[in-house]
Amino acid sequence: MPTNYKAHALFAELVDELRKRVSDYASITESVDANGFDVVTLAADATPATTEDIVVIRVRPRTWDLTKDVLGSAQNVYTPSVIDVATEVSGVATGIMDYVSVVHALAVLTTCAKRGTRLELWEETNGTIPSATTFNTAGKLKTSIEPELYWPLLASQ
Repeated sequence: MPTNYKAHALFAELVDELRKRVSDYASITESVDANGFDVVTLAADATPATTEDIVVIRVRPRTWDLTKDVLGSAQNVYTPSVIDVATEVSGVATGIMDYVSVVHALAVLTTCAKRGTRLELWEETNGTIPSATTFNTAGKLKTSIEPELYWPLLASQ
């Protein structure tokens, strides 16, 4: 599914706030993944390596199976967005964001959660630097949080 203007605008707003909240990251790099979705990588230093404070964030439209018009053709996507957050997990099951500092973890998660979109947390295996390809393996998705329990799509409009 291609990205849309809403996802681009949400990404720009998110990155702008992250640059202010976690300005002590040595590298904040914007890119696009293979699907055309916007990605930002926050790294503790200019040469990211495993077991370092690295967070990868992707913004994309929510996948919706009914995106067909009355003729069965693909239609423009106006669905709510999803923010994906990926970090490397340590070999010991201690929780999420093992190598990310508490200050960075709270700043990143609250900044993403304030957007009112679905938030998905992904974990890259120990010894592998998180990247946009982390989001390609369904088993790396650990949890997702809806902004609203009763009307989850309404809050993301």
